[in-house]
Amino acid sequence: MNQPPPAKEGDEADAEVAKNQKRTTSRRDLARNPKFEQVSPEVGELNEDAIDQGLRDDPDETLALLADLVGATDQQLRELARRLAGKLFLDVARRGGATAGRRTQVPSCGQGAARRSAARLGTKRTGRT
Repeated sequence: MNQPPPAKEGDEADAEVAKNQKRTTSRRDLARNPKFEQVSPEVGELNEDAIDQGLRDDPDETLALLADLVGATDQQLRELARRLAGKLFLDVARRGGATAGRRTQVPSCGQGAARRSAARLGTKRTGRT
């Protein structure tokens, strides 16, 4: 069984954190993800419609790609990804959890209100940045 590397402490740990914070991911490396070209068709662009579709189709893969984009070498793409990730996670926090397309059962407060609440939870869209 593989042992994890020994934990670093003090100045050595600080240096490792600083080194890792400087690393970025090139478009070439990001393009290994088959959805990357849809999400970022050009340098400095982020297609939020493609992100929305990806969140409906495969939320885990799409969120992983978005996390990778936050570390992109492309400064504009990196900033757009950070903003969008912030919006998405704030939205999830406001709703009280991720639903990933599932309908959430709402305590009985009238059938219409329950249906509207469940629909709102499953159909959130983000605007263009």
